[in-house]
Amino acid sequence: AWTSRGLVCLDRGDAASAVQAQERALAVSERLAVLLASERAGMTLNLAQARLVAADEAGALTAFHSVLASTSGSAESDPMAADSAVQTRHALAMILLRRLETSADADAETRIELVAEVGDHVEDGLALIRRWEGRSGWFRESGVRLYELGAWLYRTRQPQFLAEFLQENLDEKDPDRVRVARDALTLARQELLRGSFAGLAGEGGEKTLAIIEGLREVESRLPVLTPPAAAPKP
Repeated sequence: AWTSRGLVCLDRGDAASAVQAQERALAVSERLAVLLASERAGMTLNLAQARLVAADEAGALTAFHSVLASTSGSAESDPMAADSAVQTRHALAMILLRRLETSADADAETRIELVAEVGDHVEDGLALIRRWEGRSGWFRESGVRLYELGAWLYRTRQPQFLAEFLQENLDEKDPDRVRVARDALTLARQELLRGSFAGLAGEGGEKTLAIIEGLREVESRLPVLTPPAAAPKP
């Protein structure tokens, strides 16, 4: 009941009441021996999301990391734990991306570390989904969000790794992942044309050519688009 109340409060925009309700729910759950660890992880995830909306980033981070700790041993065997872990990875990646976007004055090393941490959350989440093999459809929407986030991250921050990321996590049978890959290829090529083709000689040129070749390999795996049927003649 407290969990449901918290979700309703959050949906109505009352983040403070949502946090209080989710904290009360967790307090009650501590007295329930029959509650599964994965269920408690889901409740902690609700609390983290409520705290994030309430602008308590530090509290949200504490709760998100608690979810990861509590699901580390069960996410590969319990779908509820896996779902909480995947959602948490996405949320942590988004928090770190906001820090990256607002850290213009940070030193280069700090920014590199932030990019690496975001990439780790994205790839760890996608790797967990892959471990579920035929049942990965349970996490399809979360997987698409992570794939899209990773494609943006590598295209804008580390383009030399974009093709590798797209290939490793591409699912040719998933139209949304195919769309994400196509969009990333188009945008990457536009950016190369705007700024990188002038330096094809020397080390910079070699890196650019390697990126182009990687993009071609990704494109070769994408399903051929079927042209729209011609309109019938009157």
